Amino acid sequence: MTEIVEYNKYLPSYRSLLSPNARYDYKTHLLVPLTQLEINSIVARFQKIQQASKKKTSFKMKYRSLLTDVLLKALRIYLLTKRPQLPQTLAATRTLWNRCVSFTQFPVEIQALILGYVDDRLAYLNCMCTSRGMYQTVKPYLYRNVLFTSTYRFAQFISCLRLNSSLGLYVVNVDLSTVKSGYTELAEEDPEREDADEAEDSISDLLCKTLAGWRDWKYKNNPLYALHPAPAVPLTKVHSAVSLHSQSELKRLKLSKYFKRKRSHSEVSLAAAAAAANASGGTAAAFNHHMLPASLAGGNSLSHPKINKFLLNYAQSKDVPTGYVIHLINMCPNMESLNLANLTFSTDYRIKPAVLRQYQRYDLMNNYPKDMRHTIDEIGPVQAQNISSPFWAPTIPKSSDLASSASSVFSLSTLTKPMLKYNSLLPPLGPPVAELTYLSKGDKMVFLSDLNLRAINAHHLESILSDEIFARLGRCSYALRDLNMSSMIWVNLKFVRKFLLDILADSLLTSIVDGKERILYNGNSFEISGDEEPHPTMYHNPNELSKLRKLDLSNSGMYKSLGWARKIDLCTYEGQKALYRILNEEVITDFEEYVVRQRIRRGRPGENYFA
Repeated sequence: MTEIVEYNKYLPSYRSLLSPNARYDYKTHLLVPLTQLEINSIVARFQKIQQASKKKTSFKMKYRSLLTDVLLKALRIYLLTKRPQLPQTLAATRTLWNRCVSFTQFPVEIQALILGYVDDRLAYLNCMCTSRGMYQTVKPYLYRNVLFTSTYRFAQFISCLRLNSSLGLYVVNVDLSTVKSGYTELAEEDPEREDADEAEDSISDLLCKTLAGWRDWKYKNNPLYALHPAPAVPLTKVHSAVSLHSQSELKRLKLSKYFKRKRSHSEVSLAAAAAAANASGGTAAAFNHHMLPASLAGGNSLSHPKINKFLLNYAQSKDVPTGYVIHLINMCPNMESLNLANLTFSTDYRIKPAVLRQYQRYDLMNNYPKDMRHTIDEIGPVQAQNISSPFWAPTIPKSSDLASSASSVFSLSTLTKPMLKYNSLLPPLGPPVAELTYLSKGDKMVFLSDLNLRAINAHHLESILSDEIFARLGRCSYALRDLNMSSMIWVNLKFVRKFLLDILADSLLTSIVDGKERILYNGNSFEISGDEEPHPTMYHNPNELSKLRKLDLSNSGMYKSLGWARKIDLCTYEGQKALYRILNEEVITDFEEYVVRQRIRRGRPGENYFA
């Protein structure tokens, strides 16, 4: 008996791609069109399977229209990051997020290349004020090339170097030839005044336009000079009623200082200052300048101060203390170029190390705020190095360490005057921490120009001459390549020779030439002979010079046209010949050398005839 085979149980339903609304009948081998009810059931079954495959989310968006595009994007990112990702996808995502989106994320080499093309000091200053990272990155470029227009700024820079000696490591080029006297601006404006009516105004104009010098910085906190600054504007007459009112107001405030609370004192003091400013003909800007900080008052902190009226005799001088230049040489070991042309050095004295502690309160480093050193240490890299490496531990002990190491019987915080009978039992205490830190600052040298005193005990001083500058340059300037000391009267051949022997010691050797002991530079001899002078390129030294390359001594010395007072370039034949003459103390002019050469070539009179 033949059984009925149900093809629908074994064979899937066939739907033509050309006519999806029909199915294939295996019995009759014909296409049977589907009814609308069958089509709806197929679509419903497909949608049910598709919805079941979707993953249900806990976030139910009931009101989709209330969500902004930003929230939808954030939700999409959250769902993508929550899913498990492959390692390749994670690496690609990490690379995408780690792209350089700011200047600080660039490599150090790229940052240095970009900053090297910037040649604007104001741009460097603006970059340093953005963040601590940019401060550390830009600071070497700001202090790389240093030049000054007045001795006042140079004195400030030296005091800052003594306070923060790490800045000296960034200094490469120093130019002091641009220093001008404070009276130059006024002299160029109006060199001669013939009007007798303006004679009284000339002094006030001189005080208002003459720039301050290094002596103004020296006596900044000296009571004899600080209490009498030069008036910025001429004094004007004030009405008697206003003056009486201001005097009574100030007197009342002076008494209220002792009889009122501290809280009300600050409020009244501001009102008193405003009243005093109005009484003296001042403005609100003057009140802000005297009472508010520079950042709040909005004043120009970069303006150059004017000269003190008691120092007006030094208005036309542009001299610099010898101690300042020695500080500069000692604290800038990476300095490659130094220009001291047309500069005058004033006499200075060094304080003996045994008595330095007595003059700590008079040091010019006190001209800066007391918390400046703490602020510098916070911004600078020293603090990070101390934390990361144990080798950068501070060498100066703290007060607690001194207290614990002194004795276990007493502490410095609760120290009282000991009894006389127990004095021998107490161990001796070392110097205070403030004195230890003071002696370790800068180059550990203090000169009279570093103190706001005019004169001290002569037994505490050591005289410093100008030739000490050459001695310091020869011993401390390991990276010096270019030195300009032109137009200096005190320079002589002895100082120059000693300086060259010190700084070029590695390239010099002693040898016997024509029976004479000579000092040779790189083995080259420049003896005068009867032959014609060789071509300059024959004595050019192709070796890399590791020391001084250029020395400018033009117009120096007590006389004109001296043989050694010239520009010496050690990369040329003429420069090496001049160096050879100076080292062997046989300096002659070009004409004298020509005469000697002609005499050697021609011989003595009658020598060739008898030969």
